[in-house]
Parts: sequence; structure tokens; C-alpha cells
Amino acid sequence: MDEVPKGQITTESYYRTEQHAISATNAIYNYLIMGYSPGGLWDKNYGGVFYNDYWVLQDLFSDNANSQQASIQYTSVDNMQIDQYNQPVELLWRDFYQTIKCCNVVIDKVPSIDMDVTLRNQLVAEAKFFRAMMYFDLIRMFGDVPLREHNVESADEDATSRTSKETIYELIFSHL
Repeated sequence: MDEVPKGQITTESYYRTEQHAISATNAIYNYLIMGYSPGGLWDKNYGGVFYNDYWVLQDLFSDNANSQQASIQYTSVDNMQIDQYNQPVELLWRDFYQTIKCCNVVIDKVPSIDMDVTLRNQLVAEAKFFRAMMYFDLIRMFGDVPLREHNVESADEDATSRTSKETIYELIFSHL
């Protein structure tokens, strides 16, 4: 049975108006600060890139701070012995890529919307700026990382291969 959804927003029915373009761009700001949280303030999903452990982990990845906590998760970052079970690093990584996904949607979808050209260019430029900023921080913390220049639409797309820092720096420079 094939039904056309009438009460749901889909990617096919959205990204058609100026207001859709503005809302999609505003979502980037939401992921920077708020992220996605079905459970509110005490949910591990609460907060975006700049809300959670971004500031602590930035300093621990460098030599600007030392962990004096009993938490093995922060001490392991300080000692550069991070494994796949480190939740603060996992959540930061996820927040970076969710923000990049929002940027990619704007970069991919907004240029085709019939709207004020100056505003359209501004919104796409904002998305490129934030995507560049996310990748700048990612490669400073992790080195080579997966590069996503477009929204991942299929589970068949490779989401694990890493791209060299040099290639990502080229993307950052082109955006800025």
C-alpha cells in the first residue's frame, strides 16, 4: 500500500521556501548549543558541541590542562589513551558530525530554493563557515577524520574511511 504522507514533513516536501531555508540554517545553531535531547537537561544527549565537554576535552587533548578527576574517561584523554568506550569523546564526536550533517543539508538543499539570492548566499555561507569550524576542531583533536561533504542519504555510503588532514584543510580554506 503506497500512501503519500500528509501530516509529516519529508525531505521531498521540505526545503522549498525561504522560511524552510532559514529554519534549516537555524538548526545548525541549535546543534552547536542544544543538540538533540528527548529527555531534557539530565539526558546524555542534551547539549550540542559547545555545551557538553567540548571545552574540557579541548584542553585535555592539548597540554593546557591536566585531569585531576577520578574519572577514567577524562584521565584517559589526558594520557592520550582513548578507547571506543570513552563516552565524553564519543558524544563530542557525535555532536560534531550531527552539526556537520545540518550544515550539509543547508549546503545541498538551500541553493535550489527560489528565494532572495542575497539571503540564500548568506545562509549557505553560514553553513560552510560552521562546517569548516567543525572540521578544524575535529582534525586538531583527532587528525585524519571522515569527510562528509554531502548529507549521507544511504546506509550503503562509507562512513568510516578517514580523509587526510591536508585534504580537509583544503576544504576549510575554500569555505573561508
